[in-house]
Amino acid sequence: MAEYRIYGLELDLDDGLLPEIVKKGLSKGWYERDEVEIIQSSLEPGDRVLELGAGLGVTAMAAAGIVGAEAVRTYEANLTLIPSLRANTKRNGLDIVVENKVLLPGIDARREQGVLLDVGGDFWSSSVIARADAEGRKLMKVPTGGIEDELARHGANVLIMDIEGLEVDIIERAQLDLVRKLIFEIHYGKAGRDRTDDAIFSLVRKGFRIDFERARRGVILMTR
Repeated sequence: MAEYRIYGLELDLDDGLLPEIVKKGLSKGWYERDEVEIIQSSLEPGDRVLELGAGLGVTAMAAAGIVGAEAVRTYEANLTLIPSLRANTKRNGLDIVVENKVLLPGIDARREQGVLLDVGGDFWSSSVIARADAEGRKLMKVPTGGIEDELARHGANVLIMDIEGLEVDIIERAQLDLVRKLIFEIHYGKAGRDRTDDAIFSLVRKGFRIDFERARRGVILMTR
């Protein structure tokens, strides 16, 4: 285990789970910097946050520092990360609800009784795959839920996503009427440039604005 301090947070992590680039980012203080800076500049007390793709919990805790832990709910597909996620939120005095689940558009969640997560690479690049692509991969079965139900249950007006291409499925097919602030990382290599761009501009047609001033290195803020 190794201890890191970043953004005023204390993290106790299993170094064996971390690739060298993540260790360096944690040690040098730039891990998830773009997401954290957008969160810090756009969230306000009173916001309620739903996060898809908790990772190491840094962004959820950054959000909780502004809106309070009770106003943040985070979901992580990779079960191996859940124990340290929960331990580190408590270590920092932030009792955030952490669930091992993949949220999908409601129409997809009703059809799927779980999805397959490719966990063969580094934790931060794990991604949901189609069953047809399953052969020869290291896979984990993950329970699913409908994002619309969770947004309503939590009363969330902020949606944060870092889910390795699945963000495009959410944007294309989920009902996001409750969301007023949307922070997400794009993944052209997994979802495709044309499809990703089309999804973003579909949000513009629904009344969202792209905040070009605060967008950085593939992390986008959209508001309405």
